[in-house]
Amino acid sequence: MAVVPQESINQFEALMEEVDESLKRTFQNVHQGYPHETLTRFLKAREGNVTKAHKMLVDCLNWRVQNDIDDMLAGLPVFAVGVGLSTFDKASLMTIISSIDDLNYPEKTQTYYIVNAPYVFSACWKVVKPLLQERTRRKIDVLSGCGQE
Repeated sequence: MAVVPQESINQFEALMEEVDESLKRTFQNVHQGYPHETLTRFLKAREGNVTKAHKMLVDCLNWRVQNDIDDMLAGLPVFAVGVGLSTFDKASLMTIISSIDDLNYPEKTQTYYIVNAPYVFSACWKVVKPLLQERTRRKIDVLSGCGQE
């Protein structure tokens, strides 16, 4: 979905007026002065469905409140995880990170690069890939070798 109709944004704004004040404050932290753009991202993530986008945004705001995201004032968290035979259980961590990104930061990540993945990754990828949304699968680029190609 490339263009979101203004009518959908207006409907979304009306729904956001009905949320409680704590979520409105959290929404201000999320949109950082760009409420229309933020609503558009959530609408795109849910193929223009206002009801689904609203639920997604409210869930995101609740997640931010429950995890004190707005109180994290310093730095940008970066996750690097080594996955191999000895750390096979960490493959599920990729699914968790992807889910957090999809549900709480929609349309913010252009591409995920998986570089120099071990052989066992292909087995993990075959299991995880069908669980991801199609638009997320298109964002994942698995590079062979060291990624300098």
